[in-house]
Amino acid sequence: MSLGKGQIGHNGPMTGIPTIASSMQLVMPSTPQSVPQARRVVDALLGQGFRQEDHDRIALAVSEACTNVVLHAYRDCAIGVIALKASTSPSRVTIRITDTGLGVVPRLESPGAGFGIMLMRRLSDEMHLERSHESTVVEMTFITDQSERECATV
Repeated sequence: MSLGKGQIGHNGPMTGIPTIASSMQLVMPSTPQSVPQARRVVDALLGQGFRQEDHDRIALAVSEACTNVVLHAYRDCAIGVIALKASTSPSRVTIRITDTGLGVVPRLESPGAGFGIMLMRRLSDEMHLERSHESTVVEMTFITDQSERECATV
């Protein structure tokens, strides 16, 4: 499914019962207003089928990733885009945020405190950061099945 800016697409029920896998994707401008929009869309995808603790950690990680795009990815050019893909299964949520900006480059004059990536790593059960000449991709996986999560941390 190909979406334009500000469009939302989803596949699967939006009932919040994580018995059937569902997914969505959203393309937004890299503006501050897109950060809460991304958070709301992911929260709606999760619905009532996940624990509040999972909602909170996933929403915060999505906010951090999108904020990083807004603050850092397109700093030397016009507004770019944030592409968000999210999928759920009974025991996992995967979030993938992509931008085509400048990538992750350390800056002394950075407007951020430098804790965003570290926080995303702590909130997620797996996190991968990939940079190519075309894009930066942050993919986070959250284990939502408590027994599976406890086994993964042992």
